[in-house]
Amino acid sequence: ARPVRCKCISDALRTLKSLEQRIGKGVQSIDTLRGLEGAAQAAYFRAYTTLFPPSLDFHRRNRRPPRDPVNACLSLAYTLTHFEAVRIAYIVGLDPFLGFFHEIAFGRESLACDLIEPIRPSIDRWVWDLFRSRILRTEHFRSDKNACVLGKAGRSHFYKHFDPLLRDTASALGGYCRLLVKALRSKSPELPVADGEFEP
Repeated sequence: ARPVRCKCISDALRTLKSLEQRIGKGVQSIDTLRGLEGAAQAAYFRAYTTLFPPSLDFHRRNRRPPRDPVNACLSLAYTLTHFEAVRIAYIVGLDPFLGFFHEIAFGRESLACDLIEPIRPSIDRWVWDLFRSRILRTEHFRSDKNACVLGKAGRSHFYKHFDPLLRDTASALGGYCRLLVKALRSKSPELPVADGEFEP
């Protein structure tokens, strides 16, 4: 299995490097950028799935509902991080519904979606480490209406280890929001300033 894993990872790295170079040369439209992002995500997850044992049945990224333990943890961690991005955006005076790369859509905090993109790799690594170190195991999950969900013991382990990650994540999100506010105010000095400083 190791040679197959190494090949998948090396192939993904080559693809990601090629896509990075294309973006570096300039992208003509947001649709083109999203297409490149989709190709990068597909290559990334082809390699990422090889890092987990077959017993977890993790073959691809799936959502609504997640169908295996890894996807269940990824979805939960992404969702919690998204909520944190919404909270921090409000604190610094940004509207979390008005995004840049994610189109504005009814009921979706598109800016929060944008903000968590750079943080996803850290979450992915954290999820991998939960299973690598066997903090979470297959017995911590159960099936519920075709969805894979954490059981009580699994939730206890998940949230215990997620709390330190969320503190680091909140600090990063606060930094991103402050940079965005600074950039926006440099373009439009008349924009109002939030009353309080962000505290993670």
